[in-house]
Amino acid sequence: MPRAATTVRVQDGEYDWVDEVALGGRTVRAGHGAVLTSLEWAFAS
Repeated sequence: MPRAATTVRVQDGEYDWVDEVALGGRTVRAGHGAVLTSLEWAFAS
């Protein structure tokens, strides 16, 4: 039986809030913070 993903609103930093989605033991966050984190890893020197 398929499970539904859960979505909650979480604080990201001191002032920002983002959606956090969880399914099957994996968790991801939507929003600018998540994009910037990916870019930091991609362009780390």
